[in-house]
Amino acid sequence: MKVKEQLTQSLNLTTEEFNLLADYAYCDQFIPGGDIKQWQSRMKEAMMEEEMMEMEIGESPWRPGDKSKLIDIFNRVIV
Repeated sequence: MKVKEQLTQSLNLTTEEFNLLADYAYCDQFIPGGDIKQWQSRMKEAMMEEEMMEMEIGESPWRPGDKSKLIDIFNRVIV
């Protein structure tokens, strides 16, 4: 199964949500056939690292509203 198909089906993603993951290259870090829960955990860790960089440089890597949408996806229960 391809990355888009697996993430979209497993997390019940809309096209907009998948595109959001793609915009920030989070879906690029998922291995087809991989464990979605592990991927979600790794992506939450990646976001925390990006938040640390945000505090250091004082500039947000996310567009307004995107961060909360991404957190929602990474905390979503697999269907």
